[in-house]
Amino acid sequence: MALVINGERVEDAEIKHVGEQLAWQQSSSDGPPEWEVKGVDLDTFAKDMVIARVLIKQEAAKRAVEIPGFELARELKRVKQQHGGEQGFGQYLSENNLTEAQVREEIGLGMSVDKLLDEVCEDVPEPTDEDVRAHYEAHKDAFNTPEQIHAGHIVKHVQGNVLEMHAAHTELKEVLDLIGQGQSFEELASRHSDCPENGGDLGCFARGAMVPEFEKVVFALEPGDVTGIFETSFGLHIAKLYERFAPEARPFEDVQDEIRHAWRAERENAVIDAFTGTLRAQAAIEEQA
Repeated sequence: MALVINGERVEDAEIKHVGEQLAWQQSSSDGPPEWEVKGVDLDTFAKDMVIARVLIKQEAAKRAVEIPGFELARELKRVKQQHGGEQGFGQYLSENNLTEAQVREEIGLGMSVDKLLDEVCEDVPEPTDEDVRAHYEAHKDAFNTPEQIHAGHIVKHVQGNVLEMHAAHTELKEVLDLIGQGQSFEELASRHSDCPENGGDLGCFARGAMVPEFEKVVFALEPGDVTGIFETSFGLHIAKLYERFAPEARPFEDVQDEIRHAWRAERENAVIDAFTGTLRAQAAIEEQA
């Protein structure tokens, strides 16, 4: 079902895309999902987020928040640089059936939204030193360095072709047998892995650095463990865990600026939620097939 917000149609696919992005972001977070904190399911949370975005954009357009020409030109230049300069930007326009005028208009609207939200939040105070210290004491766990592991892997890149998959699985089964006989994991990685560099060593990483299906397996290991053969979107793997590093508390002095930002952001978000709530109460919102 599509949403029609003050006459502007938003297709269901866009809402689903927002939900998928939220779920992916949550997969690398240790805290509870924001939608659960708010007492709603993911689909409802994604729909509410889309409605809020559309209403704020509409309000910014209605108020005709003025953006100085030099600021708009500077942002357009930055966008072009992100796409590799004029030539790369031109290719981006062609591939997406866009014109530079359309991109400029979208950039301007985005900057208008930012300025509108700055105005909405202008009365949010800065935290005092006491506020910052109290927040740190109440949320120390949130400022820990995350758990990290040191791991390596042997990988065969396959794309689902049955013959390739069978050949790769057979080779890795032989590798597992050799590991079981005491041969070096690292030497076998150098000879058999499609990523043989450093004997397959991936270094140290926290959750969110690798694809979820890889992390699910590797983070469950104990130091010294070697997995069986498992599959991810990159192919077939055998992984080894070398070390595990527990979270560590970061001292107040290292995180106080981060806390000031988080403290203010939390209160700004509350003000923005109230603002969008007012817009929503005045809006015409309906679902259409």
